[in-house]
Amino acid sequence: MTRTLTALAFFFAVTAGAAQAQQRQAQQQADPEAERQAEFSRLFSEGLEAITRRDLRRSEALFKRCIELFPNQAVSHYNLACTYALGEQADKAVVALRDAFRLGFVDLGHMSRDLDFDPIRRTPAFRAAISEFEAALLGQVGDALTHVPTGDAPPEGVLVWVHDQRAAPARDLERLRTLLPRWAIVVPQGVPLRDAFVWDERVEFVVVERLRALVAQVRRPGDAPLRALVAGEGAAGTMALTVALHHPDLVAGVVAVGPNLGAAVGDDLTPSGTRAYLLVHREDVAHVRAAVQARDRFVKAKSPVVLERYPLPNPLSQDRAVLLRALGWLQGRQVTLPGAGAEHTF
Repeated sequence: MTRTLTALAFFFAVTAGAAQAQQRQAQQQADPEAERQAEFSRLFSEGLEAITRRDLRRSEALFKRCIELFPNQAVSHYNLACTYALGEQADKAVVALRDAFRLGFVDLGHMSRDLDFDPIRRTPAFRAAISEFEAALLGQVGDALTHVPTGDAPPEGVLVWVHDQRAAPARDLERLRTLLPRWAIVVPQGVPLRDAFVWDERVEFVVVERLRALVAQVRRPGDAPLRALVAGEGAAGTMALTVALHHPDLVAGVVAVGPNLGAAVGDDLTPSGTRAYLLVHREDVAHVRAAVQARDRFVKAKSPVVLERYPLPNPLSQDRAVLLRALGWLQGRQVTLPGAGAEHTF
């Protein structure tokens, strides 16, 4: 009896398995796009693993197949360029990189840090391509808005304001120059979109280039290197924090307000002494948690940091005292921190 029941169970299991297989086959036949996407995801993942192992012949074949499946996926062309660069095939790498840029891979900040390109970074072909990319990106965004104080005295500070998505940069500059008349201020503008400006992967490169231009304008012969402060709120808060951490040679401190601040301070990104004044809406539990994560990483790196929980979502725009307090703290001035009841110099 037991053998009979076991046989029946086996029969029904096989029948059910066959039915499921037929159903999957029917679904795949009905939706070949899903099957193609699944194959792409598998090959792409295997290609990244091959690059990590430095199995360049395999990664080349895998990413070429990814491009055959989806020719307009810029990231496949980019990783093919990385493969060629690691193999010191500069000409092939540049061709693939140009394809990636043409298809929308415009994160020049990432390109500048990607170690995969180090074997070819000094070659004429790579340098020429990067120069062309830089010129193209600067032509795609709005001109920088700047304020440089008049007179012989040097500016009291240099501030880079990263505007939020769909903001009005001209209005931001007018507010800042009224608040900080003796500061040199630059408001880089993002990509024009109807009556506003927005950011995408171009943000880091554009902000840094506009900052370099302002520093060159206000720095005098014989002056020590100028390091700016950068500020942003909303989505721009995370952008400002990312720029500051990637460019400690240019940025001494950052005021960052908004959600997802923890995402900007990854495990592989050390604050390196960068001062940070972080603000977050105290009623938003998720935002507070992310800001605490960012603060803790600064503390772990022994970098000066303040985390302020504020009752309004956009304190830099809604309360001028907050920005003045944050900038003062970043400059090492004596300020009164909220809730502390005492003045502190850091």
